[in-house]
Amino acid sequence: MATPAALGADRLHERVTILSEPELGVVQGYMTESNYGSGYSRAPGRVGIKAPARIDSRYLTEDVGYTLVFFTDLARRLDVPTPTMDAIIELTSVVLGRDLRAQAARTMGSLALDRLSNQELLSL
Repeated sequence: MATPAALGADRLHERVTILSEPELGVVQGYMTESNYGSGYSRAPGRVGIKAPARIDSRYLTEDVGYTLVFFTDLARRLDVPTPTMDAIIELTSVVLGRDLRAQAARTMGSLALDRLSNQELLSL
């Protein structure tokens, strides 16, 4: 929660309702149960979806290489430490045999967000 606080958005929850994934799945209609235990395994929207057949899959390359790398870049800009995210990026880079942070697939700079002030970032 340090990153939203650094942007001045730490009280955003008072203005916006944020649903958990199982609850959101029911609202959006791809799940019938709002729980982690059986909600996913019985979800009609997930029938037939299989786990990746190889380790070099989008679950690592996109979720880590794009999302976590971006979040840590944003947090670094706000002077917010992200040791757990940094460790996940490093471990995933070792597993995949390439430096996901150095690839810089999605960063503040690649999205031209590095030119914005904190207030401008918050207004997006």
